[in-house]
Amino acid sequence: MTVVGPVGSLATMLVFGRVTGLFDLPLVGQDVSPLQGFTILAIMLFPVAAWFFAGVRRDVALSQISRSWPTVPGVLEQRSIDQRSTLRGNTYAISLSYSYEVGGRKYHGDRLAFAPSRLDAGALLDGLLAKYPPNAAVTVHYNPIDPEDSVLETDDAPARQRMGRVIMLLLLPIGLALLLIVRMAF
Repeated sequence: MTVVGPVGSLATMLVFGRVTGLFDLPLVGQDVSPLQGFTILAIMLFPVAAWFFAGVRRDVALSQISRSWPTVPGVLEQRSIDQRSTLRGNTYAISLSYSYEVGGRKYHGDRLAFAPSRLDAGALLDGLLAKYPPNAAVTVHYNPIDPEDSVLETDDAPARQRMGRVIMLLLLPIGLALLLIVRMAF
């Protein structure tokens, strides 16, 4: 990993904090302006957004690498779906297990994709459920260095599904601050 990304992020936060007057703020016993409050919120949410972004980038990179892995036929032994209701709607987790053979040795895997286990409802989920019915024959991509490391789906769409959260975490405080500035101007 290069140093440019973290240094650039830190520089952006420092400039933003200086421009908004965050560094002129005595944090104890004084009122905070709404703009300073949103700046503090942005600085607090930035590490969370960076963590989500790093996870998305890692999963996308692993998905792309796994496309070059050798493949063998396998059998989907078990598949279950867990539904959970959240504030954003329903999310689903596909749990599965499959077996495959490499070099005369039998292996078991449970990774559908390099992505979070929970997916939002929609075409992506429907496509995965249709593609992997119980007891189906599957194509298993395995790591040639470690054949126990395997995956069924090498598409990076499941990993990219989290990018909306990254954008929301970054834009929410900025959008709220801009809305506040516009309201204060009129």
